[in-house]
Amino acid sequence: VARISVSAYFFKSTVNFKEGGIEFVVKAVAEGYVTSESIVYKVDRTLEKVGGYAYAGDYVTWTAVKGATSYEVTIVVGTKETKVTVEEAKVYVGDLTGKATVKVKPLSRKYNSADETSYEFDKATLAAPSDVKISVNTISWSAVTGAASYIVKIGDKEIPVANGTSYTVTEVDIVEGKTEYEVSVKAVASDTAKNSGFSTPIKATYGKFVTAPVYKNKIVTWDVVLGAASYGVKIDTAAEVKITDGARTVTTAFDKDGKHTVVVTAYKADGTTKLDSATLEVNVYKLVYDVTGGEDVKATYYYADTDVMTITETSQRYGYTFEGWYNAATGNAKKYVTGDAYDFGKNGTLYARWTPKEYTVLFDLSGYGSLDADVATKGVKVKYGEAFELPVPNRKNSDGTDVVETTYFSGWYSEAYMSGVQYTDKEGKSRSVWANAKDNVVLIAGWAEKLTFREVGNSVIKDKIAYSVSAGPQFGNDTAIKIPATYKGNPVTIIEANAFYYKRNLATIEIPSSIQTIEIGVVDDDGNEVGAAFGKCTSLKEIKMYTPEDPTLAAYIEASKYTVIDGSLVTKTGTGDDMTYDALVYVPTAKIDGYKIPVGIKTIPLNLFKGRSKLTSVTIPYTVTRIEAKAFANCSGLKNIIFEDAPEGTAESEIQELYIDSTAFTSCSGITEVHFPARLAQGIDIPTLFASSKKLANIYVAEGSKYYNTLELVDDSAAKGEDGKIDESKVKKANVLTNQAGNEIIFAPIALPLSEVKIPSQITSIGEGAFMKNTTITKVTFDASVTSIGNKAFYEATELAEIVFAKDEGEEDPLTIGDSAFESTGIEALIVPARTKTIGVSAFDSTSIASLEFEGSKDDNITICTGAFAYVDLDSLVLAPSVKKIESGAFKGCWSLKQVTINCETDVNFELDAFPSYVTSLTIGKLVPTLELNGIFGTNVSIITIDGDNKNYKVDDNVVFSADGTKLLLYPANKVGSYTIPSTVEYLGSKVFYGKTQIYSITISKNVTYVGAYTFNDCTGLTTVTFDEGGEKDVSIEQYAFGDCSNLVSLNLSSKIKTIGAYAFSGCSRLSSVTIPEGVTSLGERAFED
Repeated sequence: VARISVSAYFFKSTVNFKEGGIEFVVKAVAEGYVTSESIVYKVDRTLEKVGGYAYAGDYVTWTAVKGATSYEVTIVVGTKETKVTVEEAKVYVGDLTGKATVKVKPLSRKYNSADETSYEFDKATLAAPSDVKISVNTISWSAVTGAASYIVKIGDKEIPVANGTSYTVTEVDIVEGKTEYEVSVKAVASDTAKNSGFSTPIKATYGKFVTAPVYKNKIVTWDVVLGAASYGVKIDTAAEVKITDGARTVTTAFDKDGKHTVVVTAYKADGTTKLDSATLEVNVYKLVYDVTGGEDVKATYYYADTDVMTITETSQRYGYTFEGWYNAATGNAKKYVTGDAYDFGKNGTLYARWTPKEYTVLFDLSGYGSLDADVATKGVKVKYGEAFELPVPNRKNSDGTDVVETTYFSGWYSEAYMSGVQYTDKEGKSRSVWANAKDNVVLIAGWAEKLTFREVGNSVIKDKIAYSVSAGPQFGNDTAIKIPATYKGNPVTIIEANAFYYKRNLATIEIPSSIQTIEIGVVDDDGNEVGAAFGKCTSLKEIKMYTPEDPTLAAYIEASKYTVIDGSLVTKTGTGDDMTYDALVYVPTAKIDGYKIPVGIKTIPLNLFKGRSKLTSVTIPYTVTRIEAKAFANCSGLKNIIFEDAPEGTAESEIQELYIDSTAFTSCSGITEVHFPARLAQGIDIPTLFASSKKLANIYVAEGSKYYNTLELVDDSAAKGEDGKIDESKVKKANVLTNQAGNEIIFAPIALPLSEVKIPSQITSIGEGAFMKNTTITKVTFDASVTSIGNKAFYEATELAEIVFAKDEGEEDPLTIGDSAFESTGIEALIVPARTKTIGVSAFDSTSIASLEFEGSKDDNITICTGAFAYVDLDSLVLAPSVKKIESGAFKGCWSLKQVTINCETDVNFELDAFPSYVTSLTIGKLVPTLELNGIFGTNVSIITIDGDNKNYKVDDNVVFSADGTKLLLYPANKVGSYTIPSTVEYLGSKVFYGKTQIYSITISKNVTYVGAYTFNDCTGLTTVTFDEGGEKDVSIEQYAFGDCSNLVSLNLSSKIKTIGAYAFSGCSRLSSVTIPEGVTSLGERAFED
């Protein structure tokens, strides 16, 4: 096949003519047009026969044939035939004698060859001597019958030889200064008229090679060197081959491609002395065969350019007829046969070409339908390896009846009952190419039951049979289906769960208005439709409804709760003019881009649009009153939500409040703008509703709302000029949602297009989650009017780096900062105003706060709740007199916090473990009351500075006690060795010795009555604990007091011990025995567990 772009085509030398000529067609091809094809044309060109023969001298000649490129010549002498191919219009016959016949056929790739012609002649002269050789200086030849003598010709000199068939060259025969000669021999008859001509001359040189050896068609030839007794031929690194019979040729056989070096050496009579050497380089190429689907050709062949090739035969290819070997797999190419010259000029590949065989296909209709008579008896033809199309049976049976309505032709199969190989689809088009190399194959028609019906109870007329419907086992890839209103004369009332599950090609389904139940199913958390009649019907675009004409179905039509609006399924109440719509229960999956909820719909139910990622916008009419949970969840492509207003003139009684579940738009990340209608109901969790809407930038509520308002926030941070004036064109504005009174911000969009926000003076409260996950705001300034910042108000507003509270004027209301209000933001510094009452749980957890300042005096009352400043970047902290309460874990995870200054005064409540065990330095102001320092600030404190005017503490050997010495409050982390509790101490505070691994022995004085929780826990260096006897009061040991003292081996408990708490000595694995005093009245759970 040749594709051309002109209106004429010239046959090239690569087109091989064949007997009978070349057939071809012309196709007209153009984009946007149907391809047309001409009739079959034939080109048959044949060369003229050879004529004009003549015999003269030693040659037979003939008239050259126009177009011939060579001639195949057969020379017949007696019974001996010799074939040669010549390019000129002559052939040498000098070596013949007597009667002979020459047969000649002209050859050309562009033409078919003519029949050979023949020419007989009688050569009366002797045959020229043959097998002329030169060895050393001796010329020899084969004897010629009838020769009386011979003449040897060396150059221009003729030398008679009276006897024998050899002659030895002498110096007399050599011309001084001349090295190159032609040598030939003539046979002399007794009748000189019958003398032969001279034999074909051979070249000879004297003493050396004058010209390089010649390579042609695997044979290396060289000129004879006079004086050489033998020759050696060496190819590359192979062993040299000796030629001793006077021959001047050698046949080569190369076994790899590339450049090969051939060296021919002439040797003297001793066989070792070199006369001369000549070198030849031969470029050899590899030829491989690509069978293009046939059986492999294992051999690899090597040729030099112009070598005559021997083309291998190929084995069979299933279903094809072999055409030949070509230099290209497709398109215009040259065909190669044995005898052709290698002409690639590089490594080459020959490609097999094949013609597909044609086969007859017959048909078995399986008892349904019919075919045209001619096709039914003769079948149709198909070609192996090509696509095909087979006839589709008519829906008239052979007896004239129709094929039943629910039975459909599904294709042609190799086996009955739609089994085996399916050859075609329902339209008779092949599913793949024909691959059966057998004739008269019988294919069997497949008849599919598209729908399956199951008997069910009748919800309308109790004593009548009804049926449910679902896709049949052979539903196939239909794009449309109509569900019948009846089956076997009874009503079809139910479309079953999963009835058409995963029918991905189904685009339209038509249902009767008499249907009673359609299983809608649910959408699970992964977006899968479970139990849905049309689940996974990804191409479904439209549901249609038709009214059955059967009058017996009137009651079913009346009872049906379904109707169809704009291709979607809706539940209804009533019929005709009394019909009202309830819920939109199913929207076909393939309805994408913008979708408009039909007017009249009241409810958008649970999960209705869940996972519809191609839905880009939705219009919700004024009639919708409920949008239920996850109705639009995971609609990642949803950008616009349009709430339509009621048409002008609509009665107020027809406009109802709209309730939206807080999960209705979960994971709708693409929403950019929302306009709420005035009828939006109270109590909707709007921050949660749009918690995943990362692109939401603006929000509005229509005027007239009972519960909501829109507040415009302003950002002029980029609008201030050097002169302090505001450039209004650079001022940014955006809306947030407030309560109706306008004093509480309920919700700010995540992508609010402002960077610096000033909360205006009319705002007193920031609602729960109002700015949660905001991605744009970097700074917020709160007016002193703000008294409440709700839980998670700015949670995960990751770009927020700065918040500023307006200076207290002295009369502002207290400020409450809710739980997690600023958790996981980027705030770097904070000044807490004095009016602050509570900093909630995790309020500033995981922020970047490195500077924290508390304003106010002892008259103020700030509570810092658990985790309020957990995991922040503080390295030092000053607690002002305004801080009255710090809950446990308030500063947990503050690994950099090393130094704390306490300036609090009376009425403080600092809970145990308020700070992590990373604080190493404490500074205590002059009015700080007695605190359990180790229990509150951790066990790593080693430096403590107490104001000299503070009367609540005393220090002895760096150990801190209460002023009266009765409470041991802090034991420094860097103190090493044994320690005896002073006799004044009655109370050992919690965690005082916790984790002090360098204490080896402890003696607890007799006056100690209380050992706090975890007091000695994890003192892994502690080996000995002794409770002194002689005390007057009972002793209580609290939980985990000595827990995990893993090296404790000696424990002496005093008789005054009454209570040992849970796990008090758990984990003391080396404590082998202990004597529990008789006075112990309470032993806690697992007190001594190993």
